[in-house]
Amino acid sequence: MTGTVRFTDADVAAFADASHDRNPLHVDPVFARSTPFGRTVVHGALAGITALHRLDPDVRGTRLLFQEPVFTGEPYAVVHDGRRVFLRGRGRVVLKAVPRTGTLSRPPAATSTTPLHDPTTRTRPREHAEITPGMEFTGGYEPRWDGLAALTGGSTTPAHLALAFGSYASGMVLPGRDGVLAEIDLRLHARPSPHRPLDYRLLVEDHDPRSRITTCSAVLTSGGTPVAELRLCSFAGRRVEGPTLDRVARFLPPGSGMTGKTVLVVGCSRGFGAALTLALLSQGAVVHGTYASSRPAADAAGPHADRLRLHHADATDPTAMAKVLGSITDDLTGVVLNATPPLRPITLSPEAAAEARHHADQAIAAAMVPLSCALPKLDRTDHWALFVSTEAVTAPPAHWPHYITAKAAIEGLASWLAHNHPEVGTAVLRLPPMRTELTNTPTGHLNARAPEELAAAVVGRLLRQDWPSTPWSFPAEATIR
Repeated sequence: MTGTVRFTDADVAAFADASHDRNPLHVDPVFARSTPFGRTVVHGALAGITALHRLDPDVRGTRLLFQEPVFTGEPYAVVHDGRRVFLRGRGRVVLKAVPRTGTLSRPPAATSTTPLHDPTTRTRPREHAEITPGMEFTGGYEPRWDGLAALTGGSTTPAHLALAFGSYASGMVLPGRDGVLAEIDLRLHARPSPHRPLDYRLLVEDHDPRSRITTCSAVLTSGGTPVAELRLCSFAGRRVEGPTLDRVARFLPPGSGMTGKTVLVVGCSRGFGAALTLALLSQGAVVHGTYASSRPAADAAGPHADRLRLHHADATDPTAMAKVLGSITDDLTGVVLNATPPLRPITLSPEAAAEARHHADQAIAAAMVPLSCALPKLDRTDHWALFVSTEAVTAPPAHWPHYITAKAAIEGLASWLAHNHPEVGTAVLRLPPMRTELTNTPTGHLNARAPEELAAAVVGRLLRQDWPSTPWSFPAEATIR
């Protein structure tokens, strides 16, 4: 152990300004909320600079592996085992820096070519059909020298320049907006002339459209003299489209079976919550929905927008939820408890136990608080409550102890409701993986289901279900392939 580092929002903003990597994953909280990370992420290269400070200054090459996201405000232990440097957080290695040894090969000669695309400081998503092996990008690169020097302790080395460029190349040029760096392998050559603009040549070596992993090689030069060679491996996530009424209708034709019913969906803005909101609207229901930070369901409701009431409220806040329930003057037919905090992998360990407990506490509160506020209104035999859980409770993933603990507790809350309030129909929805931000990873989307399909199946069950006196789970229809 050589110490602890904690990154701030100001650090991230300063690196974005110095490197010109203004990818919204790092600087736009609203955009970052729609990604699997749930919040803005520290540039991997900025974390890498921290690791480089602990390596032998004579090392002429380094391989950086970005294994987990790094977030601001969280402590990361810096571990140096005598050769390699690790950053550890949440009980896991988030970054590994391995020095390269041996004689460097002669870098490919830099050539003067015409850029196929104009690389600018404005990022954009790059369609995967555009990315083919052999594509070449050329251009100029000049960081903000004073800003980079401030971040690196006053001395800007070729390694610092290479990392800043690698961040820019992945986040702004290719793959662009949806790119996440997985690895930088760099070889260092000459120290550049102070504050002299650099040139780069970026070549696509490989692109896998299935996993969306792109490997590029790059040469960074100063006045024709090689400064660094890099190999960049990046993953470009799919932009997950929000649910639509048209896709709901493929599985559940529009109808009027829920006309006159009023439903509260807690966590309605994305994924399954948004799809279920649209499915309920398509059957004539009035839907009150709560959201934490975004409200795309409002745009998707189309002709049913007059029956959608959106509430910006924290599901864990009793005052906010009491206000939401107080605004519902119609008879409340049912409540859907779908809200959950962003999910990040955690290895259960002493240093990660506090974060795991915090996640579980927040997830349980996001179900218990709305239920406690809604319960006085759920007093008839045709009233019901749906508790959204997951199939993963039967086969828990290794790095989700906090998530599984929370879902098991929420299922326990459903059992309590069914036992003590048998007049309320109670359902636990153990849903399979869906194509949402959570599964937007190289392999997570492969066997995931459309949230509209599952939402349509749930509403179809609601339309015909005679509520039993004990809870029923919902894997039967939802897991049929």
